[in-house]
Amino acid sequence: MKTKKPLNELVAMILDEMENAQFSEETRRQYRDVYRRLQKLANIRQ
Repeated sequence: MKTKKPLNELVAMILDEMENAQFSEETRRQYRDVYRRLQKLANIRQ
């Protein structure tokens, strides 16, 4: 059975992997902005 991870942990993992894969800082910033909005929405819907 797979375990659930909190959204903030998943986002941190994704951003770390993007850095390891040498995505540009601008690309990572754009993703961070989107993930920040997603986290706000998730917090509102709890």
